[in-house]
Amino acid sequence: MVGTQIPQNPVNGLFQALSVISLGLVGATLLVRQTLVRPSEVVLTGKPDDAAAAARWKACCTFLYLMCEALGLFGVILRLDGFPLANIWGFYLGSGALLLCILLRVRFSWFGE
Repeated sequence: MVGTQIPQNPVNGLFQALSVISLGLVGATLLVRQTLVRPSEVVLTGKPDDAAAAARWKACCTFLYLMCEALGLFGVILRLDGFPLANIWGFYLGSGALLLCILLRVRFSWFGE
């Protein structure tokens, strides 16, 4: 009994790690939206021909989309690891909802709203 180890379940550790990372990813997505995308939109409403602001806006929006897709990819990774859909639907729903919110905000910003 001296060398007995407590059995660890790496699957649950992976789920918990990706859950914590996902929460940070959602927060980072909102932070990037407010600190990088929004100022570029303000500059572009005043000067639509500003190439630097347009490039920054485009790069930041692409980065936001990648962050949203990473959230969905975490769900795929957990699904391939053997988790049932009942445990990981939040990753898919969170990714889709965040992507939809960002996409709608970008679409509305094109119309000046």
